[in-house]
Amino acid sequence: MAKKIDVNGKVVVLTGTMEGIHRDDAEAKLSDLGAVVHGSVSKKTDLVFAAADAGSKKATAERLGIPVYTPDDLFALIGKPKVVPPKNPPRAKKPQTEEAIAKAKSKVAARAPSTGAHFHGVTVVVTGTLSKPRADVYKMLKDAGAIVHGSVSANTQYLITGSGVGATKTNKAAALGVKVIDEKTMLSLLEE
Repeated sequence: MAKKIDVNGKVVVLTGTMEGIHRDDAEAKLSDLGAVVHGSVSKKTDLVFAAADAGSKKATAERLGIPVYTPDDLFALIGKPKVVPPKNPPRAKKPQTEEAIAKAKSKVAARAPSTGAHFHGVTVVVTGTLSKPRADVYKMLKDAGAIVHGSVSANTQYLITGSGVGATKTNKAAALGVKVIDEKTMLSLLEE
């Protein structure tokens, strides 16, 4: 049986795929209950709701001794989700042929930022634990003209990494030829 948890005034993080509900809907319902929803785990985080496929955020919470709850616990708070179709219905995965990989790498290379432009009009993905709150990093990047996304694709030019990075995004970036930079390099490029 799921536990009833008080989230009023607490910093909460969701991680992993919560089956049957869109993340933004779950975050809105938690906010309605008084929670302060963040995108990354830090010492200020009070609790984490983690699905079975959760990665580095769950690991960071456990390392910091932050309580980690299940989707059942989340749904006990916000109600069972109605069955909803995905916002972006999944497409059948095509086998990764050498030709498809080469095409994706070519697309990444063609979209590579020109020197001096750094982040203007560039698609970036941020992953891992950063020295600054993720919302602040997103704001800095957006102010510099970057387009911030949550997952690596052939449209991504930079994968910006903090500490505790999981392998999924870095492996995909490597396979696509996306340039991987750390937070220190990002801050240096933002200052230029």
